[in-house]
Amino acid sequence: MSKLLTVLHVFYHEQVDYFIDKLSNINGIDWDLVVTYSTYSSETEAKLRDFKPDVKMVQVGNAGYDVWPFIQVIQNVDFSEYDYVLKLHTKGQSKQRLNGVNFKEWLWRDLLVNAILRSRKRFTSCIDILEKQQDVGMICSYELFKDMDGVLPEESDMLQEEAERISMEVSDGYFCAGTMFLARLDAFKKLKDVEFTDELWGNLNKSHGNGTLAHVYERILCLMVADAGYKIEVKLGSKKASSSVFFKKKVSPVFKIIFNLDRDPKTYDKYLTLLGLKVKIEEGNLEYMKKICNENE
Repeated sequence: MSKLLTVLHVFYHEQVDYFIDKLSNINGIDWDLVVTYSTYSSETEAKLRDFKPDVKMVQVGNAGYDVWPFIQVIQNVDFSEYDYVLKLHTKGQSKQRLNGVNFKEWLWRDLLVNAILRSRKRFTSCIDILEKQQDVGMICSYELFKDMDGVLPEESDMLQEEAERISMEVSDGYFCAGTMFLARLDAFKKLKDVEFTDELWGNLNKSHGNGTLAHVYERILCLMVADAGYKIEVKLGSKKASSSVFFKKKVSPVFKIIFNLDRDPKTYDKYLTLLGLKVKIEEGNLEYMKKICNENE
């Protein structure tokens, strides 16, 4: 019988009740729970032990967000004991737009979690995919499945350097923005031999937008799945949010071919695209635009 390792990183202790409720949807499989944390809470431990008495509590340093604690667990686990791994973590409220979705309050967290643990039926369906489709290596949220284009330059450079360090090719593709997923444990075998220190993960006082190793590994963990010869499946976390993603990815590009107005970022020339034909309709005033940009810095 297959066995599941569940790794939950707790930074926001007030969210433990939410995750216990979601974890209660795990069914039909033997599973262990490992909870990592940087700040201890006796109340949190009591709640988790009441829910799952054999939970393993692991204190870690406050480095690498939820990614470094996960890697530490993976590096110390016996791969022969488990078939699958479920990665979860508490997450603060968000105010961002991604994949056509306006993320407010807890929506980002909830979509990631619900893709796997929305219900007992949903969890069972995810396990069934891994059991029956041997070419699938990971399952994650459709709404948070993002292409690798448009990453910050500093993160792109770090990604290339880290991939070379661990002898892995960087390929085009998608990653799970938020890093919660259900996956085959053997997809992460390369992590066993990689050397890390807390210092490598940088200062957590930095902005998420300053380029950190944690955000690099947000991508690498998904690249590892492809590197191991697997593909990634996605599940809807919300019908409403998924419709926005579908419009952004599938419908919006078609509209841009039919009709679109935009400017060349280098010359500021204005173009009209109509039925696939792109025509310049206005010369860009580059010096004026530079002046405006400088005034707004």
